[in-house]
Amino acid sequence: MRVFLDEQLPKLADPTVQGEALEDLILDVREEFRHILYHLHDPEFFRVVEPTHDWLTLAETPKK
Repeated sequence: MRVFLDEQLPKLADPTVQGEALEDLILDVREEFRHILYHLHDPEFFRVVEPTHDWLTLAETPKK
């Protein structure tokens, strides 16, 4: 979370970051959160707390 809070979040708040630089930053933020989720689900401790990944899946939209 330190990378996101200390480095990426201030860049996201900077109005001069635009275009391709902003797209790259958003991709970096996505990868940082993916890395955080990996560390939350990899250790055995967290598997005991939340043994499934159901909360990570998108809810199915009701069919019309």
